[in-house]
Amino acid sequence: MEILDDGVGNAVVSSTDGQGLTGLRRRAEALGAELTVGRRSDQPGFRVRVEVPS
Repeated sequence: MEILDDGVGNAVVSSTDGQGLTGLRRRAEALGAELTVGRRSDQPGFRVRVEVPS
């Protein structure tokens, strides 16, 4: 699964509650999946990708 942000709009500072990407990475690894996060290479924005083995 891949989620792409186009990088357009106002940045909103979220609450410090929760575990964010750290928690997502931990849950992905528990399933044997790979989490990739970072800036998009094709245009402004951010990418979150989880690859689960079949």
